[in-house]
Amino acid sequence: MNDVGRDLYGLGKTDIEEQQKYLNSYYKNMTKLLAKFDGIDSDVIFLTPTIYDQTVKLKTENKFGVNDALAQCAEFVKLTAKNREQGYVDFYDSMLSINAQLQQEEPSATIVGLDRVHPNVDFGHFIMAYQFLKAQGVPKYVSKIVLDVESRMPIEVQNASLELLKTSSDSASFSALENSLPFPQTESIAKALGVVPFEAEMNQEVLVVQGLEDGMYSLSIDGIEIGSWSAAQFAEGINLAIMNAAPQYQQALKVKKLNDRRCELDVLLRDVAYVYYSSGLSKSCVDLEDVVAVEAFLQKKLKSLEGQPWYGYVKQKYSSFVAVSAKQPDIRNKLVKLHDSLYQANQPVQHHFSISKVYP
Repeated sequence: MNDVGRDLYGLGKTDIEEQQKYLNSYYKNMTKLLAKFDGIDSDVIFLTPTIYDQTVKLKTENKFGVNDALAQCAEFVKLTAKNREQGYVDFYDSMLSINAQLQQEEPSATIVGLDRVHPNVDFGHFIMAYQFLKAQGVPKYVSKIVLDVESRMPIEVQNASLELLKTSSDSASFSALENSLPFPQTESIAKALGVVPFEAEMNQEVLVVQGLEDGMYSLSIDGIEIGSWSAAQFAEGINLAIMNAAPQYQQALKVKKLNDRRCELDVLLRDVAYVYYSSGLSKSCVDLEDVVAVEAFLQKKLKSLEGQPWYGYVKQKYSSFVAVSAKQPDIRNKLVKLHDSLYQANQPVQHHFSISKVYP
């Protein structure tokens, strides 16, 4: 996104030779990186670039041509991956296609932000996450349990173990340990779920109960009522992954909250590193213990950036550098504890399921 030289594009900018120079530099640097990875016998998974939105109707300056340059980068990535017989995640084509569909209905719609560059948090990011998972071949089922009340036997059990099964023509109960948790569908990702088939392809926690006599049935898990469905609906299958009252869903939410906190702390460390290297502090003789000297150095650097589009962003990061830098050991300790907590909280547990007829 930065390596194509975005400022070389836009209205009246036609220096094709300079544009190509940037592309050639990108190809050269990618090749150098690959040589370094090969030198340490590292596996490589390629990512195509995300898109620059040069078709959305916004007031933001449109540096038209940037996305075409990114297309050439994407083709280089895919061709290189194929030649090396290594995997790749195609962000570019998938995001371009989804964006085009959105803009057919609403010309001002976009999966990236107002700057035409950064994917929207939750919306654009979730679409990228979906594509990343899809490229890995993530299984469709969180779990799948298919029962037949007449035979009193499970017909199919995927990614789970079942015991204590009891059935009759109008009821069923069992205990199950599912090996995965569902993905919690918070409001923030609702828009993204409307444009990618994440639910159908990766978040199916299916319960099927066949042979129940006609009527409406209530499902409870660990004594918590989840909902009511007809015998026909149970025979077709219920996706528990979207039932927010289910204990599995609530457990997944707790995991998400822990991970959100981990992300917040990770960003702080990332910001410290960003300032340290991008400002030139890493190559200076400034004593990092000398707060006055560090702040003076950053203020001088900041002044040289006045008038640049990214001035506000840099100013914000510089202003918190000294305070956050001093807290790094504490932040790292908290991250270790959060990591441990995450891998304790995400362990599936056995649940008791009960299905009983409510009417007629």
